[in-house]
Amino acid sequence: MKIITVCSTKGGVGKTTISYNFGEWLAFNDYKVLFVDLDQQCNLSQLYGLNKQQNNVGNIFDKNAEEPVKIAHTDNKNIDFIPGNENLHNIIRVNETDSNKNMRLYMWFFDNYDTVKVYDYVIIDCHPYFDTLSKNAVVLSDIVFCPITPTEHGYEARFTFKRDLELYRSEAIDFRTRKSYINADVYYIGNMVKHNTESSKKFLEIIKGDSEIIAVLPDRELFNKTTLEHQPLIKMENSGSTKYNRYRTVFKTINEEFTKMKATVDSVD
Repeated sequence: MKIITVCSTKGGVGKTTISYNFGEWLAFNDYKVLFVDLDQQCNLSQLYGLNKQQNNVGNIFDKNAEEPVKIAHTDNKNIDFIPGNENLHNIIRVNETDSNKNMRLYMWFFDNYDTVKVYDYVIIDCHPYFDTLSKNAVVLSDIVFCPITPTEHGYEARFTFKRDLELYRSEAIDFRTRKSYINADVYYIGNMVKHNTESSKKFLEIIKGDSEIIAVLPDRELFNKTTLEHQPLIKMENSGSTKYNRYRTVFKTINEEFTKMKATVDSVD
């Protein structure tokens, strides 16, 4: 089992769209995937109609919760889900004095290992802040994917995120061994990259040869369709519909980039 967090300190960089389509791509290739929605907006949960489910991720963070979390099944036999909670920030605030507040997700996975070990990949979709929720995600993860976009602030968010992560890595230590609990490697995904703008051309030039940027995803109308129509790219590609024929090159590019992302995940010990 590999645990992946998709996280950034900047909003609007495509975290949920990447999580959704990468997870569905893995499932299409016959891997078992568990999604965890840690964004209070619950956009990923909405794509599966699970944003109103009870016994959701909020039960992990509420130390007084009386009911266990319920892993939801989806129409895709290879995808299961721990849905989000629209009141998650308030749950975190109420439990702010919990000494284990940054380890709640880790503890839940440890306690339920026999249940979650059946999954090949766990994908955690975070909100755009490096706070208690993001810290819970990264301490559990094998790898963190941080999307960056070809704008001044989009690219700079890379360094903000890395600074916050490394500070947390230095703080979250086992005091007996002085080793950090955080083992996750962070890699960056260039996202929303256009083929005909100066900003995207400059962005591609800047990141050329950067080993930390392991994939570049194009900015295309298809990515908007995937969330609007609740249909992942991999299903569009294999639907047999002629309306997607003009996107064959785009599908090919995305498959190549997702293959790179999977290879990077699989290479992490």
